[in-house]
Amino acid sequence: MWTPIERPLPVSPGVRQILSHLAQNGYEAYVVGGAVRDFLLGRKVKDLDLVSDATPDQVAELFPKTLPIGKAFGVMKVEAAPDEWVEVATFRSDGAYVDSRHPKSVSFGSLEEDSLRRDFTINALYYDLKQQRVLDLHRGLDDLRARRLQTVGLAIQRFKEDALRLLRAVRIACELRFEIAPDLRPAIIETAPLLKRLSAERVCQELDRMWLSDGPDRALELLREFELLPLLFPEWCSEPNFLGKSLASVKKLMKVSREGLVDLDQAWTLLFLHWYRSRPHATRAADIEIPFRRFKFSNERSDRILSTLEQSLKFREAYSMREATLYRWLSEPDFGRWLQFHHIEAKAGDGNLAAYEFCAALRPEALSRAGRPKLLSGEDLKDLGFSPGPKFSSILKRIEDLTLEGIIQTKDEAIETVLREFVG
Repeated sequence: MWTPIERPLPVSPGVRQILSHLAQNGYEAYVVGGAVRDFLLGRKVKDLDLVSDATPDQVAELFPKTLPIGKAFGVMKVEAAPDEWVEVATFRSDGAYVDSRHPKSVSFGSLEEDSLRRDFTINALYYDLKQQRVLDLHRGLDDLRARRLQTVGLAIQRFKEDALRLLRAVRIACELRFEIAPDLRPAIIETAPLLKRLSAERVCQELDRMWLSDGPDRALELLREFELLPLLFPEWCSEPNFLGKSLASVKKLMKVSREGLVDLDQAWTLLFLHWYRSRPHATRAADIEIPFRRFKFSNERSDRILSTLEQSLKFREAYSMREATLYRWLSEPDFGRWLQFHHIEAKAGDGNLAAYEFCAALRPEALSRAGRPKLLSGEDLKDLGFSPGPKFSSILKRIEDLTLEGIIQTKDEAIETVLREFVG
């Protein structure tokens, strides 16, 4: 059951010291979970989780700085170094799950019992740093080699215990480019309604990671195949054609996005693009707010997504815009985001990048012109005898337009224009 590993798992000196100190005091201590999995796959190791037969109270006695972040579930945070903390969990078995997410109780137990509560076999691997070996009780190494995602024990039981595992299965398969074991499909479909019991924040966290994985398009396909998509995006799936042509278009967008995605908000924007444009113009903004509220997006995220969706339509009109309107648009602070989004959309569509290249070429000049000092102010208009009022805005916008178009370049020219067009 123990398998020697030729190369050492990289850990910080602080983590090494924690493992060593536990062992010196007679306790078992291992690295477990995703860190071991990623290490064996040759991927970058991120967060480390440690497990031990030491109880939370014993951990607190052994280390000078600890935090009881989940003491009731056997989890303590231990300071490994200044600004470096690591979780140390006690071997345990879980009691009944009452909310499809958390066990009602836990019992401290053996390493074998601890392994039985893990979600997937590839996450149930225990790395012994001192002996440089891996303990595999559930054929997780075989699944790693086969690039296959399989649950520890009965799939239906694992998913009923924690419904988040339904999304984790899809996300991990996409991140690692693994196949999901065939026997998991019926279990996922049967337990899919449990997604409704999860918090919007946790669901969104998993979806965020799917969109940033190596296979966001595959994530959508798996969510559809496992009948999770209607639970996550009921608005889409109520549309007669969405699961056909529209979903294929969204998947293509998501696939292309891997080459030039600016940020996560753009991924969500791509996701909503086809559905947004299918809505009646008068209700688009209100309709898109429905999924925004369900996923509890921040106001900032909602505004960024909506503005990008709205602005994406303007690229069709770029050639016919008045010069001042075009330059004002090109100099908007968020235009770089809108331009990159259009680039992804164009590549995923007919491949016509003419509007992208046109706008990208003009933007430096637009920024230069927009950055010039304003030729006239409200005080200047008062000096010319104008009274403050709605007309002020019209005059100043007219001067700004002519400045952006390069027709006037000095204050004298601006004053002359005002006197000619707005006096008498």
